[in-house]
Amino acid sequence: MSEPISDIQLLQYAAGETTDDDDRIGAWIATHADAAALVARYRDVADLVADGLDDAPPAAVLEAKAIFDPSRLPRPTRWWETLQQVVADILFDSRARPALAGIRSVGVAFQMTCQIPDVEIDLQFEPDAEGMVDDVASRWTMLGQIAMPDRRDAAGRGSDDQDMVSWAITDADGVVVVDGRTDERGTFAATLAPGVYTLHLALGDRSVRQEIAIP
Repeated sequence: MSEPISDIQLLQYAAGETTDDDDRIGAWIATHADAAALVARYRDVADLVADGLDDAPPAAVLEAKAIFDPSRLPRPTRWWETLQQVVADILFDSRARPALAGIRSVGVAFQMTCQIPDVEIDLQFEPDAEGMVDDVASRWTMLGQIAMPDRRDAAGRGSDDQDMVSWAITDADGVVVVDGRTDERGTFAATLAPGVYTLHLALGDRSVRQEIAIP
């Protein structure tokens, strides 16, 4: 999975500074609403600067300042905040076993299985071997899969495909780290640094969330 695009890269792209990452940045913007909003906001401000800021509305000046200080703007409502909040139950966490045995589990792959009625969520975490320092990984790959109810009837007719599900991961401060949609098999992936995160999944009118702690 490719590395996330930084705000600096997005601003360079919005300013028309050509780089080798232009295609990747364009693809990222097409699938990440926050990135698209930042690029659009920068371009709007650039147009105002070109026309002169003396007569710019106060709200537009606020937008300009918010390019480099987003805290100046009210935070928009995210999709999971508009849905019924449901916390998934943890059925299995492979880290519990070595902990009980007194084994240090930092830098070791682990798996979590979570559940809400009719839906099971499997999460697997693999440390990046190239980023290991003293058995501590600086990056992890998370592979997730959502198991929905079987759509096949008693005669076996139907499809194994699932509806694509919106998902997002926020950090401890509530900032969106990465988001996207599952494929038709209910799978998704992300690259994460060690830390505490919350996974959000849009399932119908419910927003299922699960806390994730990566050592």
